[in-house]
Amino acid sequence: MGAGGGRAAGCATAGEPALQAEVLANLAELRVAQGRLEDAERLLADLDDRLESARAIAELRLVRGACDLAALMLTRRLREVTEDCSERGALLERLVEAELGRSARTRQVQVAHQLADLAARLRCDMVSARAERALGRALAATGDGQGARAHLEAALATFNRLEMPFEAGRVRVLPAEAVGDADRESAVAEARSACATFERLGAAREADRAAALLRSLGVKAARGGSIGVDVLTRREREVLVLVGEGLSNRQIAERLFLSRKRVEPMSTTCCRSWA
Repeated sequence: MGAGGGRAAGCATAGEPALQAEVLANLAELRVAQGRLEDAERLLADLDDRLESARAIAELRLVRGACDLAALMLTRRLREVTEDCSERGALLERLVEAELGRSARTRQVQVAHQLADLAARLRCDMVSARAERALGRALAATGDGQGARAHLEAALATFNRLEMPFEAGRVRVLPAEAVGDADRESAVAEARSACATFERLGAAREADRAAALLRSLGVKAARGGSIGVDVLTRREREVLVLVGEGLSNRQIAERLFLSRKRVEPMSTTCCRSWA
């Protein structure tokens, strides 16, 4: 675990517990994306009773193949958030993944449509992109490759417009998996693009998935080293570490010689960068 993650792990009971739990949960999601699952487990070890950590815990359970437990955690958290809360978008999309893992295809499609209804109510691009991706995933599982691709292309366009390369990369893998040998040239191009994106971002687990897809298509796919995780600015990473140490916005401002007005939006960015 990096120095920031190590210092953050001991802060669960310090000041501003809700914010700290959210920071730890976001760090854990980052570690999952990097393939550092044991580090993610350590970050989440004392957060089972924190609602802010539900999504991260479910993500880890999905990666571990514990789809029933992930679905239970996500369903419980969904009961706690309001009907028109944007957080429901991320929760519902992960629930689609959990239902897919459980081979509950009817339920998977139902949840995907719930997410689409939420996107229509909120008129939020992020939620809309999640809905399109979830619908594409659900349709692909039912064998409707053409319908799936239309939704996935819409999701990809939105994530690209929002300048979210990690999420866009995750979309690119899905149509490549859906079409496979039916459109090998397109599948190879999408998987290569996704793999390059994940390597650049340091998302080792997703890069491995894209590389495995390329190999299944008969393409050599040696993984290169990641260039780095360019998710937060240097100053935002400094704020993230200090939030993880239990410092309040005022204390962080004093430590970094910044105004509190400048610290507050950066601490929020740290919490949301992997949402």
